[in-house]
Amino acid sequence: MNGGHHYAATTLTSLVSSKSGQEEFVVYSDSPCKLAIEAMPSTKLGLCVINVDNPQLNMHSIRKTGNMDDVEHGTDLLRNL
Repeated sequence: MNGGHHYAATTLTSLVSSKSGQEEFVVYSDSPCKLAIEAMPSTKLGLCVINVDNPQLNMHSIRKTGNMDDVEHGTDLLRNL
C-alpha cells in the first residue's frame, strides 16, 4: 500500500493475499518506490490484479527480508487464486 498508488493490488486481491499468510507492504509517503506497470491497464479494464514479490529474487532486497516460508506462502497464494 502506498499513497501514490504505484502498486496494482486492489482491496479484493489484498484480502485474498492476506488469507495466504502474505505480508502487507506499506511505504511511507516520502519514500519513493517502484511503479507497477499493471496498475494503469488494470484500472482502465476493471481487472483484479495482485502484486506478488519474492524477497529472495528481488533486486531491491535491501528493504526486504525473506526466508524459506516465503516460498511456501507464495506457492499457496498462487494455488488459491
